[in-house]
Amino acid sequence: MALSNLSNWSYAILGFFFMVLVGCNDFDSLGSNKDNDKSKNWIYVELVVETSADTTSFYRYGTIKSRILKKIESDENAKGLFSLSNTRYLSLEDKLMLIEDDEDTDTYFFKIEQVKYIQILKGDPIFTFEESSLSEDCLEFKLSKQKKK
Repeated sequence: MALSNLSNWSYAILGFFFMVLVGCNDFDSLGSNKDNDKSKNWIYVELVVETSADTTSFYRYGTIKSRILKKIESDENAKGLFSLSNTRYLSLEDKLMLIEDDEDTDTYFFKIEQVKYIQILKGDPIFTFEESSLSEDCLEFKLSKQKKK
């Protein structure tokens, strides 16, 4: 009897190590998909943020992770937060503006439920807008990127 109990423990320990190894392999394969997680799309997004005192609409351009975009596309009841990076917006004078400055980064977080409209863009709107529709900081940014090419 004692020998059969020892064998059962041996099988249990081997089973545990097998599960750990399989789990590590799954983790590694998820890690290898991290490169895919870095894939981003440029979008134009309209968001409505409701508070008890007010409702505010935001109209932004920026990049979003492709997997988050697919989640929003495949599930209209999706919930959670997403980040919008490389954020741009239109000023009251209809000039495209950069958001990043000494006080703010260009990354914002919004709730998926606040999204009212998304348009997928081919690239950074700085390179598709007419120069007359760009703010000075956008023009400088565009020129600096063109010089690097």
